[in-house]
Amino acid sequence: MKCPNCENEMEKGFVQSNTPIFFCIKKHKLHITRSSDDIRLTNADFDVPNVEAWCCKKCKKVIMDY
Repeated sequence: MKCPNCENEMEKGFVQSNTPIFFCIKKHKLHITRSSDDIRLTNADFDVPNVEAWCCKKCKKVIMDY
């Protein structure tokens, strides 16, 4: 995949965490506090939360589908 920012080739991999990762409009004080507008980015499996992603090391950008 080409980086939309610099056109260099991006590296395919995963974003992983010990806890699910969410996209939030406002920063929450606690990781357990969530609103109904938050979007869960990592999968809902009972395994390590992860999502396939593409990384541009030159631009320091990560692109992923949720």
